[in-house]
Amino acid sequence: MSLGKPENLFDLFGARFAAAGEKTAFAAPDGRPLMTYAGLSKGAAHYANALENLGVCPGARVTVQAEKSISSVLLYLACLKCGAIY
Repeated sequence: MSLGKPENLFDLFGARFAAAGEKTAFAAPDGRPLMTYAGLSKGAAHYANALENLGVCPGARVTVQAEKSISSVLLYLACLKCGAIY
């Protein structure tokens, strides 16, 4: 990173996720916590690693047809993290 500015959107999200830490990122309709911001960041990193192992590189396009879910958000964030186009 140069001049303290994020290199991409995930860098901006990542900084905010780190600041939020163990606060709830996703909650069930009844208010039960499902995932923290720290968990969201860790999950996105795991998904990004999987994408990179599959050969997804910066600029590659990742097409998705999925229901709304935490996994879909993690995949979106993983694409941002590895520079792919979601």
